[in-house]
Amino acid sequence: MIFSLLKSFLLGICAAVPVGPVMLFVLQKTLNYGRKAGLVSGLGSACMDTVYAAISFFILAIAENFIDSHEVLIAFIGGIIILVVGVVSFFKGSVSKKNNTVAKKDKYSASYAVQTFLMALANPAALFVMFGLSTILGIDANGYWNIACLCMVFAGELSYWALFSWFFSKVCKSVSCKTLSLFSKLTSVAIVIFGIVLIVDGLIKI
Repeated sequence: MIFSLLKSFLLGICAAVPVGPVMLFVLQKTLNYGRKAGLVSGLGSACMDTVYAAISFFILAIAENFIDSHEVLIAFIGGIIILVVGVVSFFKGSVSKKNNTVAKKDKYSASYAVQTFLMALANPAALFVMFGLSTILGIDANGYWNIACLCMVFAGELSYWALFSWFFSKVCKSVSCKTLSLFSKLTSVAIVIFGIVLIVDGLIKI
C-alpha cells in the first residue's frame, strides 16, 4: 500500500503538469501578485482534481454516462466559464510598478482558488485523464486506503503548484514590468482561446 500512496502522490503531480487554462491562470497570478497568489490559485485546481480522482476510483462508469449524455451542455457552459475568466484576467493583467510591489508582498485572494476550481470543473475531460493516469500507474487501494490515496493526490498536485509558483515568482523579479504585462496579456488571450474552442466544440455537436 505504501507504493500506492507514492503512486497517488505522482498522480497528483502528473495531473497538474499539462498546459491548459488553469496553468496559464496560475502563472499569471504568480507573475502579477507573487508566490502565494499562485499557490492559492493552484489550490482550486488541486481540490477539483482530487474530486476527479475520487470519481475515477469509485464511480467512473456513472460519471462517464452522465458526461456522454450532457456533453454539449458541459462543453458550452465550460467554455463560457473559461472565456469569462480569460477576459477578466486580460483587463486585470497589466503589471505596473504598484503590482510589482504587491507581488513582493505576496498578495492573494481566495477567489483565485474558486476560479481555478470552476475552470477545472469546466473540463470534465480531466476525469478521463485522471482515470488513465491511475490505470497506467496501477494504483490499487481499498477501504480507508482510498482516502489516504486521495490525500496523496491532493498533496502531490499542491506540491507541484507550490514549486511552480515559487519558481516563477523568482523569475518575475528579474523581468521588467512591461515584459511581465505583455506576457500576462498573452496568457489571458490563450485562456480566452481555450474557452472559445470549447464553446465552438459544443455548438458543433448540437
